[in-house]
Amino acid sequence: MILVGVRSYQTLVAIVSFICRHCGVHGPKRIEKIVTKFTLFLVPLFPLSTKYLATCVACGASTPVESQLGARVEAEQAASPDTSTPGPGSTQWQQPPPSGR
Repeated sequence: MILVGVRSYQTLVAIVSFICRHCGVHGPKRIEKIVTKFTLFLVPLFPLSTKYLATCVACGASTPVESQLGARVEAEQAASPDTSTPGPGSTQWQQPPPSGR
């Protein structure tokens, strides 16, 4: 019996800041890479497709990102060692100051 199939792997590429098309909020968006791989005996062998999604942190809506743009963002994140771990410090978005209570 031969076990063949496909499996998708999702990884966080970067966190960037722009206006959401769905809710209109200017804030952080998660750029995620989704790679679908062919598997044989549950072992991933080679990629079948790669796509990028931008997910809004405020509303949760996901929009597709062009492959060239996603790959460029991924390359920029890999090239800059100080921002290789995505987080709030690597975005243009800043938290509001604490209230004066």
